[in-house]
Amino acid sequence: MGLDTYALQPFEQEDDVNEKQLMEARALRETHFKDLPGELIGGLFSGTGEDGSFRGKAYDADVEKLTGESLYQEEIDNESVKGMAECLNKAVRNGKKVMVEHDDHLPILAAWFTVAADNGYTVNGWW
Repeated sequence: MGLDTYALQPFEQEDDVNEKQLMEARALRETHFKDLPGELIGGLFSGTGEDGSFRGKAYDADVEKLTGESLYQEEIDNESVKGMAECLNKAVRNGKKVMVEHDDHLPILAAWFTVAADNGYTVNGWW
């Protein structure tokens, strides 16, 4: 089963959000994520990190191993995202090979979660 992972502001999921608000949120998200130290794997509908999205399926097993959280969730609240960012950054600092696949992507993934945590995003899965 596929999985695309997105950083969203909580208001973006409300029923009464309008197109202008969504476009402004998208532009802001692209500003927040533009300085990642590299690209993550993209999906059919997700980007490579710089737009606030990536192919979650490629990283789920490793993220769950390192953080205790699966990316296969409809929404991960910002407090949990902060904890995930801490776990991923700790793994980067330890400098050990900790990911099953894509070990060289760990610093990029940690940076992505840090940006999401610091800017109040939730992490949302779509599959």
